[in-house]
Amino acid sequence: MEELAALAASGTTSLVGLMVSGSWNHARERVGRFFARDIYLSGRELADKLARGMEHIHAWRIQALTRDVSAGEAGR
Repeated sequence: MEELAALAASGTTSLVGLMVSGSWNHARERVGRFFARDIYLSGRELADKLARGMEHIHAWRIQALTRDVSAGEAGR
């Protein structure tokens, strides 16, 4: 948790530093794109995207567990 707080503080410091420097015009566009990347999706589209991601993670997990069990049985 401390690492996350340190990362957030560092990001905030960098963002504020850009705001007071001449680099803000360039950085503002990139920061805006970062936060708005999925804002155009409807609630249903966002839910579908999340469901597909969860299905992918679940399939990967099952594959990893099956591989671990198979490797354990082969070692006997």
